[in-house]
Amino acid sequence: MNPKPLVLLVDEDENNIFLLRRAFSSTRMLCETIEVPGTEEAIRYFEGQGLYADRLLHPFPDLVILSVNAPEEIRLDLLAWLHQHRELSHIRVVLVSTSAGAVDLADIRKLGIIDYQVRPNDSSNLTRLAKDLLTKWLNPDAHLAVS
Repeated sequence: MNPKPLVLLVDEDENNIFLLRRAFSSTRMLCETIEVPGTEEAIRYFEGQGLYADRLLHPFPDLVILSVNAPEEIRLDLLAWLHQHRELSHIRVVLVSTSAGAVDLADIRKLGIIDYQVRPNDSSNLTRLAKDLLTKWLNPDAHLAVS
């Protein structure tokens, strides 16, 4: 694990990335975020292609936030790629969606997703969600920022 937990934010919409990055930085919990615009770029990140070749600058994340507009939009390419690379099985993937559409938790867990959350529309609740995800999946109590 990196000195600070590393969260990879994956979303094709740069506005969503901006809101997620701001929410995670607002948690006052020390973590780093790296943003990639979609699952194909996330795969390039994991493969260390192009600008991601330097693992000192682009280490493997501890948590992936896969953000979609609706649960039906889950892109299986990233999940399949991660599944094929068992050495990365320790990396947790959380699905965050703007829609509360019907989701079969058993089915998404089969895809390797450990959690599903509906993304709130307001910044304070989005920050609360980010903090809850960090606490639940990275247990970063030792990384709390000093006020």
